[in-house]
Amino acid sequence: MGIYDLPAMITFITNMRSQPLHTYIGHSMGSTGFYIMASERPEIARMVQMMISLAPAVFGNQVQSPIRYLAPFRREFKVK
Repeated sequence: MGIYDLPAMITFITNMRSQPLHTYIGHSMGSTGFYIMASERPEIARMVQMMISLAPAVFGNQVQSPIRYLAPFRREFKVK
């Protein structure tokens, strides 16, 4: 999906509109597919101005954000 499908769709859309794709929204596997595409085909990823990732199905071992310190306690937090 990230190697063939997404690059083909994004290239088709940008060629039809003659401008970059404004936003890509991915949920779960759609987010993961975009990450794969961005690492394998960065020239295609540059055609997308913004990517919104909802529930990405990826590992966060390399996260540099301070949220990594709160992640182990995620079950302790109560959502209202």
